[in-house]
Amino acid sequence: MHCKLSKMAEAGGKSFNTVDNKDQLMLVELKDSGYGGYKQELLNDNLDPLATKFILCHACNGLSREACSVGEEQNIMCTTCVPDGASNIPMKQARESVPNIPAKCALVSRGCIWKGDIGNVVTHLDECEYFVVSCSNSCQMILQRLELEEHLNSDCTHRNVTCEHCNGTIQFKDLEKHYKECLEFPLVCPNACGGTFKRKELQGHIDTDCPNTVIACGYKLFGCNVEMKRCELADHNNNNILVHLEFTKQHVTSKHTFIDGTLKQLQEEKVGSNQITEINQNVKEIQTKLVDSATLKTLTDKLVTLETENTNSALKTEVTALTKENTTLKTEVTALKTETTTLK
Repeated sequence: MHCKLSKMAEAGGKSFNTVDNKDQLMLVELKDSGYGGYKQELLNDNLDPLATKFILCHACNGLSREACSVGEEQNIMCTTCVPDGASNIPMKQARESVPNIPAKCALVSRGCIWKGDIGNVVTHLDECEYFVVSCSNSCQMILQRLELEEHLNSDCTHRNVTCEHCNGTIQFKDLEKHYKECLEFPLVCPNACGGTFKRKELQGHIDTDCPNTVIACGYKLFGCNVEMKRCELADHNNNNILVHLEFTKQHVTSKHTFIDGTLKQLQEEKVGSNQITEINQNVKEIQTKLVDSATLKTLTDKLVTLETENTNSALKTEVTALTKENTTLKTEVTALKTETTTLK
């Protein structure tokens, strides 16, 4: 016997440990003739056992599918149950009659009352309300097909629902998390003013409108550090007019004093700047009068020549005077630069 059921048994089989998997395995067995014949449990209760006696598979004991007569003994077997190498002859009459044998649903124990030909059992199971399926939303819930619609509409944690506040589509399992972020979700003002506002509007209400928000006095800049609820501000201002006036007076006086001091400092800095400008101008004027080194050297060389020749003592006197004047001017320039540095 070499049908798939036998091979699975020999290999240790596959684990089908849930109702869902058992139902799926049953459907696979019915669809695939490789698993042997139809199980006798599918036969209609009212069926005469003699009607199927001669079409039962000698190997799997099920109703033969694609029946064959095997070997000299002419045992009836499913095509897939025939031993390797065994001679077999197709049984045309049996093959034609088996699909029309009366049967019942394989899930009759769960309450299904379907009856029909055994050849239509598979088609029925694809629609049978008692057949166990997995939730189509991948929530891993396993239930009978007749329970699926209600589960998808009311119980499935992965079903899509619409947020009643923003009309967004969210999976039911994420709804509570969404409510904590939804900008349209209504929130009660935390200042207990009695108002309810959308999440996106609540902070604006607290900052600008809420009568119970604690705010600073409008004269805080001038020195009033009193804080109160927004609804108390008018009374505070009315009751403290003279106080606020005195704060304002002191603030303005302080600012005037500061401004006067700043102006005076700027004026002094301007005078110092003018002095520096005047001194720099004087330095430039003196520098224009200086005899440059090349000219002085030329005059000196000329003096040496004249002294050697001893021909013009008057020119010597002139050169000496120029040299003295040049030294004096350099001294004045140095003094002016020192004074400039001090003023800066």
